[in-house]
Amino acid sequence: MARGDIRLYERSRTLSTRRSLTRTTSMQPTPSPAPGETATHTRKITRKDLEKTQVIGQVDSKFIVALSTNTLLIFDQHAADERVKLERYMNQLLSRENVLLVSPSIRVRLTAIEVYTLLSNTAIVEMWGLLLRPHDEQEVCINTLPNVIHDRLLKDHSLLRDILRECVDAHNQHTSHTPPTLLNLINSKACRNAFKFGDVLSNTQSQALISALSQTKNPYQCAHGRPTLYPLLEC
Repeated sequence: MARGDIRLYERSRTLSTRRSLTRTTSMQPTPSPAPGETATHTRKITRKDLEKTQVIGQVDSKFIVALSTNTLLIFDQHAADERVKLERYMNQLLSRENVLLVSPSIRVRLTAIEVYTLLSNTAIVEMWGLLLRPHDEQEVCINTLPNVIHDRLLKDHSLLRDILRECVDAHNQHTSHTPPTLLNLINSKACRNAFKFGDVLSNTQSQALISALSQTKNPYQCAHGRPTLYPLLEC
């Protein structure tokens, strides 16, 4: 799915979410409450609540209705699975052993100062699964790629150049964060591979999804910042 297609899919999914939730619960979700809250329900849903959640069933092949202690919840199945896959892929990305050996190596042309910075501080790219060696003063060779997104990087070498330059910029600014290009690739993969609206899930699949969501660092939002769940009412 191309980036433009993903944006169109996400836009239509948001509109569909609002229509379906209004139809099934007579409640219109609003972005103003904190994650895990709604305008009419201010008790924050914790990870422990999610761990105790029991699935009731699927609604409209889009949402999962579940009961957590005394609170009725509805989960956006795409957003929830996107969050689970995002964190799974990020963990794979940060595993330095989960790399793909590239042969022949990939040449990337940069400025002389960028090459010097990278070769003098190889750890800033090795942490992302990229092993470099010098070719000349304005070119490096990449010998390994992070396995989780190697297919995209092999198809488009300009992405590698962008990632290397973002690593140099972060080093020069004395910051430490995931290079934006890498993060976009991970977000895109999580979106493409997550359950879609229209996918029929059994209660067993739904329960497994919520269980996995409860173990994530941020169970309340998908890769693009939209809510994964909506507390509906207290029973």
